[in-house]
Amino acid sequence: LTGRRASVALAVTSNAADGRPLTLYFEDHDTATNAWTGSLCRYVDQLAFIMVPAKSVGSAVEREERTRAVRECKASLSALCADDAMQHLAEGSPLLAVPAAQFAVKLADAIHGEGSLEAVPARLCLSDAYVAAKYPQLAEDTLTAANWALLARARASNALRSRLRRSFGKLYASQGRYEEALRQLADDIYHCSLEEGPEHLSAVGGYFELSGGG
Repeated sequence: LTGRRASVALAVTSNAADGRPLTLYFEDHDTATNAWTGSLCRYVDQLAFIMVPAKSVGSAVEREERTRAVRECKASLSALCADDAMQHLAEGSPLLAVPAAQFAVKLADAIHGEGSLEAVPARLCLSDAYVAAKYPQLAEDTLTAANWALLARARASNALRSRLRRSFGKLYASQGRYEEALRQLADDIYHCSLEEGPEHLSAVGGYFELSGGG
């Protein structure tokens, strides 16, 4: 999940892989436990489908169909893991949220490529998890990557720009960098207002953070 050297391997079986083992690798025991119990245990069949190679190659049409199905499965699983991460954050369990969000980013990058606009929502989810887990440098690195993706694409929506600024604001507030946090949260509300209007429900989170409620 993290790209660092793995020291723990977890082997599971799934009907989606005809009983063949699926091996997942993790940096350490704690990461493995949090990733498995927090999210991955519910998606064994999906994991097997996208990670265990098909037994037979098949025709060109069959290969194309499998490639499409794997891509769709990755997209669905990325969204599910991001939802899990947000649920864990809402429940006050950031250490469970982090690996779920990491896997959401990993899958989004696999589908769209690193630095893609489509992977930004997953990165924002991951940055929020890092902030809650008190990993500020990892949060800032993640937000910087998301920011570069938005800067490179003029078509990025104001809604996405709003979410990015809110995540920066939450990070800076957690570090006691209050002036920077206020600037980011003001930008959050500005972009949200452009997208939906200043009194829209989606702007409430920005006003809440700006008031110091976060």
